[in-house]
Amino acid sequence: MSNEFKINGFNLTKKQENKMKKQDVTNYGSGELSQQVMNNEELYNMRFDSCLIDTLKEIFIYTDEQEAELMQDIDEEKAELEEEEENKPLSKIERMYYDMQLKARDNGSKFYVYNGDEFQKLIYKCHMDLFPDDYIYQFIHNILSDLLDAEAETLEDAEEVIYSIEPEIYTANLTAWLHSNNSRIYYLTEALEEYQCQDGFKALSLAQLKEIQEVGSILINELYSE
Repeated sequence: MSNEFKINGFNLTKKQENKMKKQDVTNYGSGELSQQVMNNEELYNMRFDSCLIDTLKEIFIYTDEQEAELMQDIDEEKAELEEEEENKPLSKIERMYYDMQLKARDNGSKFYVYNGDEFQKLIYKCHMDLFPDDYIYQFIHNILSDLLDAEAETLEDAEEVIYSIEPEIYTANLTAWLHSNNSRIYYLTEALEEYQCQDGFKALSLAQLKEIQEVGSILINELYSE
């Protein structure tokens, strides 16, 4: 089978045909390739991807100088974006999250504390009149982490995050949570009454979930207020 094609009376190889389909920008200035990328939405969205050059080679015929200028323009834009990100003020979520610190007791158990000043009243509010509690601090840390991972920008976004959080999956951890404070029996009672649970594990899971969501609701209503 022949690899030749006839265009305008000339016999062309497949390679030559493909070359004719490409846009030749070699006769333009050194910034022409950059202009092509910046003015094409699809290419512009690829500008930081490693596959950009391979894609451009399929579309354009260009010089090394044009490619070098394109890469310089991309590097400069990337540096500007990184500088903007570094100078961007931290959100309330970020400030509170970064002031959470993981510590360890002599027995090896680990727990979170809040080392800042800005949100001390909110920490107290989340404890709902309890003394400082390891589980509450753990819930606060996990919720803040989930909000950041989800990039929740609005209260509605944050509520979706809160109601997607899962409780512990191990019975031993759930019973340890229940045993840690007598007041937690009220969450278990609410879960039994509200959901008519016949399964002990499910009742404990729902009980802990109630406390997590209660802490989460207090957090987000404060952090997402104007």
